[in-house]
Amino acid sequence: MNKNIARLLTLGLASMAPVLSAATNLEVNVPFGFVAGHSPLPAGQYEISIDDSRHLICIKGSGANPSMFLLTQPAEAGTVSEDSRVVFKRQGGELFLSGLWVAGEKTGQEVPQPR
Repeated sequence: MNKNIARLLTLGLASMAPVLSAATNLEVNVPFGFVAGHSPLPAGQYEISIDDSRHLICIKGSGANPSMFLLTQPAEAGTVSEDSRVVFKRQGGELFLSGLWVAGEKTGQEVPQPR
């Protein structure tokens, strides 16, 4: 049974590769620890791939930093974003990844906040 689960996970991850091939990529250096979804991530260099059509982001950490996928919600701004930005919100004593905006776009992605 464990082999079947491992095969499904491998197949699922392999099938995600074409999904992110047309994604927008942001290289960011986050100087503080933060929470993405329900997972705490350390400060460091990250590549964030944004797939607007599937409302999905992939956060790839460098070195020992972890990688993860998150579902997002589409968001629309009143004006076109001049700069690409990664937005964090403070809740209590923690910073949470809350949104991503790409330069030249009027739409972005919001990351649902854990309750």
